[in-house]
Amino acid sequence: MTMLAYSTKPRREENEESSQLMAEGVLVGTVTPLRAAAPMTEGLSNLQHEAVIQIVEMILRGVSQPQSSFAWLPTVYSLVGQAREEEAADIVFEKIDDLLCAGQFRRCDELLQMVDVKRLDTKVMLSFLAITLAAKDKLPGRRSLVQHVENRLKVLIPDRAKSLLAPLR
Repeated sequence: MTMLAYSTKPRREENEESSQLMAEGVLVGTVTPLRAAAPMTEGLSNLQHEAVIQIVEMILRGVSQPQSSFAWLPTVYSLVGQAREEEAADIVFEKIDDLLCAGQFRRCDELLQMVDVKRLDTKVMLSFLAITLAAKDKLPGRRSLVQHVENRLKVLIPDRAKSLLAPLR
């Protein structure tokens, strides 16, 4: 069994002791998932190797699930299409909260740029804006989403668009 130790000590400060620890299978310092997984993947198939790398990525990032895709977004669109807005909004809040709590602001920003507001109802559009409001300064793509939501709301509910968006800007 390989032991994995993670430290925030920068790699440039490696010394003889940390080099010895690395040689013994204990990883110290900022590591890449591939490098961290290397001792654990000897003799594994490519598929198994990739699975170990994903697990190491999750450990190093401190998140509970892989952040490589937003596979849940089509589910949100589907739920909205089935008039199950509450469930869709719950997923939006849960998944984005996970990203923000893990400090994955860049990933969250990527997501906000992918959102197709034409496939969302009012409640779910506003959910995206509400859950990201506190982190808006760290999400440059949010401004664009606000504009897309505003344009969409002006079509759907022109008399209420401005008042609904005001507290979420």
